[in-house]
Amino acid sequence: MKQTTKTPKNEPATAKGGPVKFHTKILQAGKTATGIEIPDEIIEKLGAGKRPPVRVTINGQTYRSTVAVMGGKFLVGVSAENRAKTGVAGGDEVDVQLQLDTQPREVTGPENIRRPIP
Repeated sequence: MKQTTKTPKNEPATAKGGPVKFHTKILQAGKTATGIEIPDEIIEKLGAGKRPPVRVTINGQTYRSTVAVMGGKFLVGVSAENRAKTGVAGGDEVDVQLQLDTQPREVTGPENIRRPIP
């Protein structure tokens, strides 16, 4: 499927790290896998390499993710939870805002894993 994206024409220059905005279509592969292709120029504007952690905002709802590279294209997933949260589905055209996610990512595991093994 050919993916097209449009950066708004009157979008002001953005400092590295964003936020940057663009218009695109939610891609769908199979029954449930969905994602967004991110144009090369947007990745360049973020200025944090090819797989940066990002905050994705669609329809006023923001979630954290990481850019992936698949088949030479930059992609970010849109999980079922995030599709429900943002009210989008595969094939929908959306305005997207991306910003570098500079906050620490911390995961708390179950108690039996966190305590030292005797």
